[in-house]
Amino acid sequence: METSYFTKTKRMEKKFLSKRVCSVYRLDKVGKLWYDKAYGSNGNIANGIEDVMNKNLSLQIQAVLYGNSRESLKRSLHSLANAVLVARGRGILGDVTLLWGDASPNPLFGEEEIAAWSAELSRTFGESAPTLRYVFFDENTGYGKGHNRLFSNATCDFLLILNPEIVVCHDFFKEMLAPFADETVGLTEARQTPVEHPKYYDERTGETYWSSGACFVMPAALYRTLGGFDDESFFMYCEDVDLSFRIRQTGKRLIYRPTAPVYHSRKFDTKDGSLMHTATELRHSAEAQMVFAYKWKFGSMLRYVKGLCRDGNEYQRAALESFEKRLHGGKLRQIAGDTSTFKKQMDQHRFLM
Repeated sequence: METSYFTKTKRMEKKFLSKRVCSVYRLDKVGKLWYDKAYGSNGNIANGIEDVMNKNLSLQIQAVLYGNSRESLKRSLHSLANAVLVARGRGILGDVTLLWGDASPNPLFGEEEIAAWSAELSRTFGESAPTLRYVFFDENTGYGKGHNRLFSNATCDFLLILNPEIVVCHDFFKEMLAPFADETVGLTEARQTPVEHPKYYDERTGETYWSSGACFVMPAALYRTLGGFDDESFFMYCEDVDLSFRIRQTGKRLIYRPTAPVYHSRKFDTKDGSLMHTATELRHSAEAQMVFAYKWKFGSMLRYVKGLCRDGNEYQRAALESFEKRLHGGKLRQIAGDTSTFKKQMDQHRFLM
């Protein structure tokens, strides 16, 4: 008899709870492990990092905006510009372009404001400042479609996709690009703080089953070959896991980088410290989970999530109704071939509402 998705999930919850008790110690240990591996005893950079030195790699950074505050965008922009300055000083990066695609109902910026922000970057960071460009979509594209549109004319070596409020560390690009010295690496993922995804990764190699779309780097050629995010299936959420699995189908590996911490703004309930979710998040994440489970033929997961939505709140019931309409209307597609290997690893995902 097949073990139910619910039963397997409960087992994983127990494992995660036991890990969370010592999560700070575990992460410090992993961070130290990566530090020891990346640096020799004399402080010289080693194991892949020297392979990206003096490469002058071209990079496109892109984020999809939706009603973001100017304060959070400027904080993110300056952290990225500072990291680019450090990377260019080491010869790691050459041309860098930062693209903002605005999916808001009304433009967040005008041409004069973007020109003023670009001028400020040049004054602060000199010739190392990235080129800032802004595009107003005039529609709510969602996450994947917005990024695919921003990438459409890219000519860069590497692509950095991130949420617009992400703040990076000064050594970010060194840490994120070093693993690509190994041609089997298809994507590197930053470590999110203050909330790290509770998922499996190899503490020695950093290899993981899936990567979050909040902040990752991958070769532009690979993104193009895969057709980017599946924006026909996913509006928001799960497009990152879907892309992760398709990368792995090419034989490439996903590498989690504990030594590339980024700040990812989250909202918490002041009473119990739990994460707070908006109606939009509840609605689209629920539908995305069902679409994902259907696409990858995870039957037990699909039945479980549908059950949760059926008994859930109004947003989750609306998600179920939309999913069923798309399914019966022939709007959803499935991955060809055997997906059983990926199915066994889904217990490690953050899913389950």
